[in-house]
Amino acid sequence: MAVHQYVNSLQELEAAIEQFQKISMQVSSTPSRHENTEHLINDFPIFIIVSGTKDKKGVSWCPDCEKADPVLEEAEQSLAPEPSAFITVYLTREEWKNPKNVFRTDGRFRLTSIPTMLKWPNREPKLVEAQCADIEAIKEFFDECCPQVQD
Repeated sequence: MAVHQYVNSLQELEAAIEQFQKISMQVSSTPSRHENTEHLINDFPIFIIVSGTKDKKGVSWCPDCEKADPVLEEAEQSLAPEPSAFITVYLTREEWKNPKNVFRTDGRFRLTSIPTMLKWPNREPKLVEAQCADIEAIKEFFDECCPQVQD
């Protein structure tokens, strides 16, 4: 099962990450693993998607985001590791076009295009633009990001 939360700012994103990290402590398969962060990251991965906001008709100002949204939703339902969490950050066109946008400048992200999907807390690998609309690229991304944890 994947859970999903939608946010509109870095502060909301940080709060969602903290919430999901607490959940990961609860769902971790082996309590002794809690001391090893790598196991937590693999047991309950957190994926961040940064995309463009949608208007009242549900259409994004970002054409690449518009193409990617249904594919990302399908991948979340059918390909995502279980359990996992997804957090989508929606940015207005004005926010994204601002060169001082925190998602462009913050070292944890340093995004250059949207849509982008990455696994927290890593910046690489990530999917950008048309890759987010390619179901095979998304499958490969999940396979690379979330190898089966060996006991």
